[in-house]
Amino acid sequence: MIISALVLAGGIFLILSAAKEDGQVVWKTIVGWILAFFGGILLLSMGAALVAAQPGKKEPHPKLTDPLGELRKGGISQARYDAIRRKETAALAGMVALAVALLAVWFNLFSLLLAISMAAGAAGALLLHSNGKNSLWLLSLFLGGVTGLAAALFSRPDNGKRYAYFINGFKVGEGNGGISGFLSAFLGCALLCAALTLALAYMITMLCSVLTRTNP
Repeated sequence: MIISALVLAGGIFLILSAAKEDGQVVWKTIVGWILAFFGGILLLSMGAALVAAQPGKKEPHPKLTDPLGELRKGGISQARYDAIRRKETAALAGMVALAVALLAVWFNLFSLLLAISMAAGAAGALLLHSNGKNSLWLLSLFLGGVTGLAAALFSRPDNGKRYAYFINGFKVGEGNGGISGFLSAFLGCALLCAALTLALAYMITMLCSVLTRTNP
Protein backbone atom coordinates (compact mmCIF):
# COMPACT_ATOMS: atom_id res chain seq x y z
CA MET A 1 0.00 0.00 0.00
CA ILE A 2 2.92 2.35 0.73
CA ILE A 3 4.39 1.71 -2.73
CA SER A 4 0.99 2.24 -4.37
CA ALA A 5 0.51 5.51 -2.46
CA LEU A 6 3.96 6.71 -3.52
CA VAL A 7 3.22 5.87 -7.17
CA LEU A 8 -0.10 7.74 -6.96
CA ALA A 9 1.54 10.74 -5.30
CA GLY A 10 4.34 10.76 -7.86
CA GLY A 11 1.84 10.73 -10.71
CA ILE A 12 -0.14 13.62 -9.23
CA PHE A 13 3.08 15.58 -8.70
CA LEU A 14 4.09 15.13 -12.36
CA ILE A 15 0.64 16.20 -13.57
CA LEU A 16 0.66 19.35 -11.42
CA SER A 17 4.21 20.25 -12.41
CA ALA A 18 3.39 19.81 -16.09
CA ALA A 19 0.30 22.01 -15.74
CA LYS A 20 2.55 24.93 -14.76
CA GLU A 21 4.40 24.77 -18.08
CA ASP A 22 1.97 27.00 -19.97
CA GLY A 23 -0.64 24.25 -20.03
CA GLN A 24 1.27 22.27 -22.65
CA VAL A 25 0.90 18.49 -22.73
CA VAL A 26 4.41 17.19 -22.19
CA TRP A 27 5.86 13.83 -21.24
CA LYS A 28 5.32 14.65 -17.56
CA THR A 29 1.56 14.76 -18.10
CA ILE A 30 1.41 11.42 -19.88
CA VAL A 31 3.66 9.63 -17.41
CA GLY A 32 1.87 11.33 -14.52
CA TRP A 33 -1.55 10.11 -15.62
CA ILE A 34 -0.27 6.57 -16.10
CA LEU A 35 1.36 6.50 -12.66
CA ALA A 36 -1.64 8.09 -10.93
CA PHE A 37 -4.08 5.76 -12.66
CA PHE A 38 -2.31 2.52 -11.85
CA GLY A 39 -1.22 3.76 -8.41
CA GLY A 40 -4.83 4.48 -7.51
CA ILE A 41 -6.04 1.12 -8.82
CA LEU A 42 -3.34 -0.74 -6.87
CA LEU A 43 -4.09 1.24 -3.72
CA LEU A 44 -7.78 0.35 -3.95
CA SER A 45 -6.92 -3.30 -4.56
CA MET A 46 -4.64 -3.47 -1.55
CA GLY A 47 -7.24 -1.76 0.64
CA ALA A 48 -9.93 -4.21 -0.47
CA ALA A 49 -7.59 -7.13 0.21
CA LEU A 50 -6.98 -5.85 3.74
CA VAL A 51 -10.71 -5.51 4.36
CA ALA A 52 -11.28 -9.06 3.13
CA ALA A 53 -8.49 -10.38 5.35
CA GLN A 54 -9.98 -9.05 8.58
CA PRO A 55 -10.83 -11.76 11.14
CA GLY A 56 -14.43 -12.77 11.43
CA LYS A 57 -16.83 -15.34 10.12
CA LYS A 58 -15.13 -17.68 7.69
CA GLU A 59 -16.42 -17.33 4.18
CA PRO A 60 -15.78 -19.52 1.16
CA HIS A 61 -12.98 -18.37 -1.13
CA PRO A 62 -14.37 -18.43 -4.66
CA LYS A 63 -12.42 -17.37 -7.71
CA LEU A 64 -12.68 -13.59 -7.53
CA THR A 65 -12.55 -12.95 -11.27
CA ASP A 66 -15.21 -15.46 -12.35
CA PRO A 67 -18.55 -14.80 -10.60
CA LEU A 68 -20.53 -16.57 -13.33
CA GLY A 69 -18.44 -19.73 -13.10
CA GLU A 70 -18.65 -19.72 -9.31
CA LEU A 71 -22.44 -19.31 -9.47
CA ARG A 72 -22.80 -22.25 -11.85
CA LYS A 73 -20.76 -24.59 -9.66
CA GLY A 74 -22.32 -23.41 -6.41
CA GLY A 75 -19.35 -21.44 -5.10
CA ILE A 76 -21.51 -18.36 -4.48
CA SER A 77 -25.23 -17.82 -4.08
CA GLN A 78 -27.52 -15.98 -6.47
CA ALA A 79 -27.90 -13.18 -3.90
CA ARG A 80 -24.12 -12.65 -3.73
CA TYR A 81 -23.87 -12.84 -7.51
CA ASP A 82 -26.50 -10.10 -7.84
CA ALA A 83 -24.80 -7.98 -5.16
CA ILE A 84 -21.51 -8.13 -7.08
CA ARG A 85 -23.30 -7.04 -10.24
CA ARG A 86 -24.79 -4.01 -8.49
CA LYS A 87 -21.32 -2.91 -7.40
CA GLU A 88 -20.01 -3.40 -10.94
CA THR A 89 -22.84 -1.26 -12.30
CA ALA A 90 -21.92 1.50 -9.85
CA ALA A 91 -18.27 1.13 -10.92
CA LEU A 92 -19.31 1.57 -14.56
CA ALA A 93 -21.14 4.81 -13.75
CA GLY A 94 -18.16 6.09 -11.77
CA MET A 95 -15.66 5.16 -14.46
CA VAL A 96 -17.71 6.88 -17.19
CA ALA A 97 -17.86 10.02 -15.03
CA LEU A 98 -14.08 9.89 -14.54
CA ALA A 99 -13.55 9.43 -18.29
CA VAL A 100 -15.71 12.48 -19.06
CA ALA A 101 -13.85 14.54 -16.45
CA LEU A 102 -10.52 13.44 -17.93
CA LEU A 103 -11.51 14.55 -21.42
CA ALA A 104 -12.85 17.84 -20.07
CA VAL A 105 -9.48 18.82 -18.61
CA TRP A 106 -7.14 17.09 -21.05
CA PHE A 107 -8.08 16.17 -24.61
CA ASN A 108 -5.72 14.56 -27.09
CA LEU A 109 -5.27 11.15 -28.69
CA PHE A 110 -3.74 9.56 -25.60
CA SER A 111 -6.37 10.88 -23.18
CA LEU A 112 -9.13 9.81 -25.59
CA LEU A 113 -7.74 6.27 -25.74
CA LEU A 114 -7.40 6.22 -21.96
CA ALA A 115 -10.99 7.41 -21.47
CA ILE A 116 -12.32 4.82 -23.93
CA SER A 117 -10.38 2.08 -22.17
CA MET A 118 -11.66 3.18 -18.75
CA ALA A 119 -15.29 3.03 -19.83
CA ALA A 120 -14.77 -0.19 -21.81
CA GLY A 121 -13.00 -1.84 -18.89
CA ALA A 122 -15.91 -1.12 -16.55
CA ALA A 123 -18.38 -2.36 -19.18
CA GLY A 124 -16.16 -5.41 -19.67
CA ALA A 125 -16.51 -6.24 -15.97
CA LEU A 126 -20.27 -6.48 -16.42
CA LEU A 127 -19.79 -8.53 -19.57
CA LEU A 128 -17.42 -10.87 -17.70
CA HIS A 129 -19.96 -11.15 -14.91
CA SER A 130 -22.86 -12.03 -17.23
CA ASN A 131 -21.28 -13.96 -20.11
CA GLY A 132 -17.85 -15.14 -19.00
CA LYS A 133 -14.28 -14.43 -20.02
CA ASN A 134 -14.66 -15.27 -23.73
CA SER A 135 -16.98 -12.32 -24.27
CA LEU A 136 -14.57 -10.02 -22.43
CA TRP A 137 -11.65 -11.10 -24.61
CA LEU A 138 -13.73 -10.57 -27.75
CA LEU A 139 -14.63 -7.06 -26.55
CA SER A 140 -10.97 -6.25 -25.85
CA LEU A 141 -9.77 -7.52 -29.23
CA PHE A 142 -12.57 -5.74 -31.10
CA LEU A 143 -12.03 -2.45 -29.26
CA GLY A 144 -8.26 -2.67 -29.74
CA GLY A 145 -8.66 -3.31 -33.45
CA VAL A 146 -11.14 -0.48 -33.98
CA THR A 147 -9.20 2.12 -31.98
CA GLY A 148 -5.89 1.06 -33.51
CA LEU A 149 -7.27 1.28 -37.04
CA ALA A 150 -8.90 4.66 -36.39
CA ALA A 151 -5.71 6.07 -34.89
CA ALA A 152 -3.63 4.75 -37.78
CA LEU A 153 -5.98 6.16 -40.42
CA PHE A 154 -6.15 9.61 -38.84
CA SER A 155 -2.43 9.84 -38.03
CA ARG A 156 -0.28 11.88 -40.38
CA PRO A 157 3.16 10.39 -40.93
CA ASP A 158 5.86 12.64 -42.34
CA ASN A 159 5.75 11.76 -46.03
CA GLY A 160 8.20 14.53 -46.90
CA LYS A 161 11.17 12.47 -45.77
CA ARG A 162 12.41 9.42 -47.59
CA TYR A 163 14.26 6.55 -46.04
CA ALA A 164 16.62 3.99 -47.54
CA TYR A 165 17.08 0.56 -46.00
CA PHE A 166 20.43 -1.21 -46.13
CA ILE A 167 21.50 -4.73 -45.13
CA ASN A 168 25.26 -5.33 -44.93
CA GLY A 169 25.88 -2.25 -47.04
CA PHE A 170 23.41 -3.18 -49.81
CA LYS A 171 20.36 -1.07 -50.46
CA VAL A 172 17.29 -3.29 -50.27
CA GLY A 173 14.47 -0.74 -50.37
CA GLU A 174 13.26 2.76 -49.74
CA GLY A 175 10.13 4.52 -48.63
CA ASN A 176 8.71 7.57 -46.92
CA GLY A 177 7.84 6.07 -43.55
CA GLY A 178 4.11 5.93 -44.25
CA ILE A 179 3.79 2.16 -43.81
CA SER A 180 5.90 2.05 -40.66
CA GLY A 181 3.99 5.01 -39.21
CA PHE A 182 0.67 3.29 -39.92
CA LEU A 183 1.76 0.03 -38.31
CA SER A 184 3.25 1.81 -35.28
CA ALA A 185 0.07 3.80 -34.65
CA PHE A 186 -2.14 0.74 -35.17
CA LEU A 187 -0.19 -1.63 -32.93
CA GLY A 188 0.48 0.95 -30.21
CA CYS A 189 -3.13 2.06 -29.83
CA ALA A 190 -4.58 -1.44 -30.28
CA LEU A 191 -2.35 -2.96 -27.61
CA LEU A 192 -2.94 -0.05 -25.21
CA CYS A 193 -6.74 -0.21 -25.41
CA ALA A 194 -6.95 -4.01 -25.37
CA ALA A 195 -4.59 -4.39 -22.42
CA LEU A 196 -6.19 -1.62 -20.34
CA THR A 197 -9.70 -2.95 -21.02
CA LEU A 198 -8.74 -6.45 -19.88
CA ALA A 199 -6.82 -5.26 -16.84
CA LEU A 200 -9.57 -2.91 -15.65
CA ALA A 201 -12.35 -5.44 -16.21
CA TYR A 202 -10.61 -8.10 -14.14
CA MET A 203 -9.58 -5.55 -11.50
CA ILE A 204 -13.12 -4.18 -11.07
CA THR A 205 -14.60 -7.68 -10.94
CA MET A 206 -12.06 -8.73 -8.31
CA LEU A 207 -12.63 -5.62 -6.18
CA CYS A 208 -16.41 -5.99 -6.30
CA SER A 209 -16.13 -9.69 -5.42
CA VAL A 210 -13.81 -8.95 -2.48
CA LEU A 211 -16.01 -6.15 -1.16
CA THR A 212 -19.09 -8.43 -1.35
CA ARG A 213 -18.05 -10.77 1.44
CA THR A 214 -21.39 -12.16 2.57
CA ASN A 215 -22.83 -15.26 0.94
CA PRO A 216 -26.56 -15.26 1.81
